[in-house]
Amino acid sequence: MYYFSVAFFIVLSYLSSGYAQEPQPLSKSAIADFQAPFCYKKQNRDENATRKYTTVIRLYKATFKDIFNAESVWDQDYLQDNPHIVEAIRDFQKGKRAQTLKKISLENKTAEELHKELLKLGFVWQKVPLRASFKKRTYWLIGGQTTKNPNHKHVVNLHLYIHEDGSLVRIKAAGVPDVRGKHPRRAAHAVKVVLLNVAPDLCKNNECQYDTSYQNEAFKVTNDNQPVPKAPSQKFGLKLPQGTLTTLGKRRTRVIQNVVMNLAHTNLKTPCPLPLG
Repeated sequence: MYYFSVAFFIVLSYLSSGYAQEPQPLSKSAIADFQAPFCYKKQNRDENATRKYTTVIRLYKATFKDIFNAESVWDQDYLQDNPHIVEAIRDFQKGKRAQTLKKISLENKTAEELHKELLKLGFVWQKVPLRASFKKRTYWLIGGQTTKNPNHKHVVNLHLYIHEDGSLVRIKAAGVPDVRGKHPRRAAHAVKVVLLNVAPDLCKNNECQYDTSYQNEAFKVTNDNQPVPKAPSQKFGLKLPQGTLTTLGKRRTRVIQNVVMNLAHTNLKTPCPLPLG
């Protein structure tokens, strides 16, 4: 009997404790009795990763928004100040400019496969030396060095594919051989571009005299055929958060820049093993 009484007392104490409280009665009160949230000053590794993943998803969805939508990736002041860019975007969206780009997917392809596909679609192929520095007027060499001689036998080539409708595809089949690791994208990759100033009479007899310089690039195009700014800067239309002088602000800005530019650049299939890190 003694042991039964002790056991009964223990069970009774447990049931009366906070571990087994009876549910509160239902209420129709408009005021919820919420407890104050737990606030923390520093995110852990998983929280940081979640925040980045959330940003990636949000930015991907933002590329499908109209360019004048407040949630788009475009800086609204830039659009107001550059009506010629807006006109080029609208022409692309309405089927009046660079429509051949919409027939191309860069994903999961080698440079050779893209080359054949682009020529079949009527693109004209041009090969130029890949710049290492416009300021220093240098070019990349295969081994990672640079030279001022654009005709060097080991110069890295940039492959341009130009279409009379204003479509441009750039292929860096050799990537960017920056052994120091300073360049943001060293892997072999390709990008779809819409040119700004075009005149069909400049493309004749398998020759196209369009200006393919960066200055004549209106915007880049994602693999989902959405227009995005050509560079990771407000100067070229990318919407960035305010307060970028703080450490957190700089991190947020970097994530946005990387995500949007990754949507505009596609790595090519190569025999290279996956890098460490």
